[in-house]
Amino acid sequence: MNHIPNYPIESNRQFNQIQNQYRGNFDNGFQIVDNSRVIRPTENNFERAGGYDNAVRNLTSYDHTNAHEAMNRAAKTGNGVAFIVGSESTRDTQKLLDQMTELKKQNPGMEFVYLDKDKINADPAAGKWREWIQKTTGGDNLAFTSLQSVKAGPDGKPTMDRVVSTHWGGDIKDSLLDQNQYAKRFTGEHKDRFKFAAENPEAREGKPEGSGADAAKREADQTKPKEGSEAAQDVFGMSKAEREELHKPGNEEKLDRKNKELFNKAAEAARKAGLPLVVNFEGRGCQPCLAKKNEANPELEKALDGKAVMLNMDASEEATREFLAGHGMEVNSWPATGVFSVDKDNNLKLHGQLMGGYANRADLEKMPPEEVAQAMSLDRLQAGIAGSLPDAGQEMQRLKNAQTREKERSRQEPGSGLENLSPDQLRNRIMNTLLASEGSKGRAMADLAGAIERLAA
Repeated sequence: MNHIPNYPIESNRQFNQIQNQYRGNFDNGFQIVDNSRVIRPTENNFERAGGYDNAVRNLTSYDHTNAHEAMNRAAKTGNGVAFIVGSESTRDTQKLLDQMTELKKQNPGMEFVYLDKDKINADPAAGKWREWIQKTTGGDNLAFTSLQSVKAGPDGKPTMDRVVSTHWGGDIKDSLLDQNQYAKRFTGEHKDRFKFAAENPEAREGKPEGSGADAAKREADQTKPKEGSEAAQDVFGMSKAEREELHKPGNEEKLDRKNKELFNKAAEAARKAGLPLVVNFEGRGCQPCLAKKNEANPELEKALDGKAVMLNMDASEEATREFLAGHGMEVNSWPATGVFSVDKDNNLKLHGQLMGGYANRADLEKMPPEEVAQAMSLDRLQAGIAGSLPDAGQEMQRLKNAQTREKERSRQEPGSGLENLSPDQLRNRIMNTLLASEGSKGRAMADLAGAIERLAA
């Protein structure tokens, strides 16, 4: 069922009159955002196919089909809900999505519902949303935002309360943040009257939606190369059956070997593609890990497609954690997610913070507002990853370019110079090679082979 406020609004001017009507005692500092502001719209320039969808996902998972979930979250945290109206072709949509994603990273409690005009027009069940958008925007081809507070309905369920402010175009970050204080106050007036539906028992157990066969298929798909080519694979992890087998007593060494194998393959794929490596650290018997795997990982795979290589890695074994520490990553608890760059020796560099813990939607429904604001939800996790990807991506491109230049120089340099060394110099080269560090072992052994060949000659 689609939830939507039913405002008899016939024009933008009348919309702003409704705002004046609801200002109440909050005159001090309240600002009506209307057509008096000079707006210079920009056309969208989403970089590649799928860029628009990724931009929307980076901001929110709420749309016209599940807006009531955003209202529940807002009621829990004492916030308003910003309804954004846009589309891939609506002017200023890209600017607005970028600004709101940045705003949400700075204010994780804010809730957003994205209303895609094209999808709503194509949805036969979205008639009320089409009517609302037409009344609020007048059919203008410009991105629009309506900030609204939340109240308790007759049954105590969260529903829309009032229009706090309306905003046209993409340059609205500061004004929306300013108006959110009033949305929070209005919503807060109802905090003792909200009632929330009981959670789904399956969700409480961390079970995925659908049949067991469907869940197994999703698990198996995680390790399949995309487009039928191993070189195209950008998601690495164990299938459910493989994980259950390796978690049995006595298989600790096999589990550790499998983890190292997955790590090395994922790191190699990230280096070849010049993309960041996003690692989800998991553990045996970890219920939050299972909830994250079922709810968050499929969304992360879609959002990171073409942007990063993703590795789901079990950190239960001490040998595995020691291996990771040797490559620059200390992991002491799970679930945890980090965005990394990887050098030629598979050493990791963390960009941003390691994001620990996870609370699925069912968990969030049970939490008091102050805990919800601090919990690692799907939205917060996606925002954290999105904020770290640019720096990690730049570092991976720098490393890839440096490696390319090094290979080019090695092709141009004439020989190794061994033919000009005396026997004593060759013997010294052999001794130095035997004492070489582990990191340069491959190159040193090649040098040793050349020196031995020269002595034999």
